[in-house]
Amino acid sequence: LNEVLPLLLIDTFELLGDLTRYLQEEVLPRLDTRVKIVIAGRYPLGLAWNRDDVWQKLIRPLALADLPPADSRAYLARRGVAEPALCEQLLTLSGGHPLTLSLATDMALQLGVRDFAAAPEWRLVSRGLVDQLLRDVHEPGLHDLLEAAAIVRQFDEATLAAVSGEADIRRGFEQLCRLSVVRPSDHGLMLHDDLRR
Repeated sequence: LNEVLPLLLIDTFELLGDLTRYLQEEVLPRLDTRVKIVIAGRYPLGLAWNRDDVWQKLIRPLALADLPPADSRAYLARRGVAEPALCEQLLTLSGGHPLTLSLATDMALQLGVRDFAAAPEWRLVSRGLVDQLLRDVHEPGLHDLLEAAAIVRQFDEATLAAVSGEADIRRGFEQLCRLSVVRPSDHGLMLHDDLRR
């Protein structure tokens, strides 16, 4: 790695919890400073990274948010999507959510899908995204909160407590807010439309 100086990508880092100490103490300190590293995951790096002043100085957190329309259009252009009606459908469908935009673009280019509302393939992909998200949800009350959040268009902690019928949802609500499919709205938060449906 020190000879090639690559960009090293570590994805779904939350699944490598037991290797954190090994990475911090053995692997990363031996890398040349010109090796760039991206650690991606659903959640911010844990306390083990924040306790050490060395790591605090080196880490540059970057939350992956929804892409603005201009960036989404640029992505579609780079992928070769030139039909204006298809571009608009993909932009509306994804709402700027990077993974949704990527998957829908793949379906348009590889499978020729042009009407996503009627495409059974899209329903399967959407269901797969939901299943993947729920597979990573380990807090029992969080499933209930996701269902409650899917009922209402926009929500806050008090709304979800009322809809779910639970008195204390603080812990589950904090975890819900960290999910990549939860976004700010005019009146609180909302789930990505495809997940809500």
